[in-house]
Amino acid sequence: MKLETATNILLCLRYGIGDLVMELPAIMALRAARPGARITGLGAHPAIELLRGERWLDALVTVQSFGYREWADPGTKVSNTAFCAWYRAQRFDAVLDPSHAVFGAAATLWREGAPCTYDVSRESQSRALARGLRGYEAVRHAVFEGWGIRIPADARPALAITAQEHAAAQALLFAARTGSRPLAAVATAASSPLKRWPVERFAAVAERLSAKGYAVLALGAPEETPEQRAMLSMHAAWLTPQHLRVTAALLENCRLLVCNDTGLMHLAAAVGCQVVPVFGPTSPSIYAPPGAAVVGETSAPPCRKDMEFGPTECVIRGGCQAGAPACITRITVDQVLDAVESISRGDRAWQPPTAY
Repeated sequence: MKLETATNILLCLRYGIGDLVMELPAIMALRAARPGARITGLGAHPAIELLRGERWLDALVTVQSFGYREWADPGTKVSNTAFCAWYRAQRFDAVLDPSHAVFGAAATLWREGAPCTYDVSRESQSRALARGLRGYEAVRHAVFEGWGIRIPADARPALAITAQEHAAAQALLFAARTGSRPLAAVATAASSPLKRWPVERFAAVAERLSAKGYAVLALGAPEETPEQRAMLSMHAAWLTPQHLRVTAALLENCRLLVCNDTGLMHLAAAVGCQVVPVFGPTSPSIYAPPGAAVVGETSAPPCRKDMEFGPTECVIRGGCQAGAPACITRITVDQVLDAVESISRGDRAWQPPTAY
């Protein structure tokens, strides 16, 4: 069976939030190509949380509901048996991206002999990067190669924030007493310590933004110490939304976000917030959203961080392979503030979204 005639499709979603947001144009193109098909998304809990309420998928299923814990989890006999029973009962006639499923589920799909498999492989994306394409372009090219579906060249990730989510964000902003000042946010989280710009520098940026008249929101990371949290809180309102889409609603209210290379960077860009990401061991040519005011350093080989998707060797091994300090620590506060100024000078006629 060809994908264009499939009526019951399983889509294995990307695991990381940033990777998932980069995939959104592909999901939208899939829905446009198969408007009458039933499409089920299988992914980690944060991915399901982010997509719930969007119109592109008909059903959402978490891998955690079968007992899987993380992307590399091979599963137990119980979890793999539960997933296998669910998969057989669904009677899918096409499976997309099984290589992006958690290990246990992927092995089950291959073992069961998925009836019609279409996969966007890392190898396909790497070939696109080798041709000089940037990250979003490489994903678009690989989707066409793997699924046979064209994504429009001007397609960008987008999320439709609901009135309820806007109301929840407005309640948080009211409690933070941000008033009528323009909003900016700083987000200190990162998936690796090597990708994390020092918290004290985020605090210094927050101080300067506050002095410029911004009400600054601090979207902090759980690993921060009380001292680091106190440092940020001196110049920013500390917010910890309980839902990922409420975080997106908060970012839609912000003129800019200063952050690391993380899922929030992509989430902010998807709701129209201007982004100033600080890059260290990962490549902005792959991961930076279009229009971002990137701050980072270009690394020469042997880093080769612009050659393929996924974690770099230093992130995998937990330290620079040349024995040097983390490259992200070379980025200064002034460099980040210069990027903020460059975005401000080219600022479009920004208007906050309607308050509900």
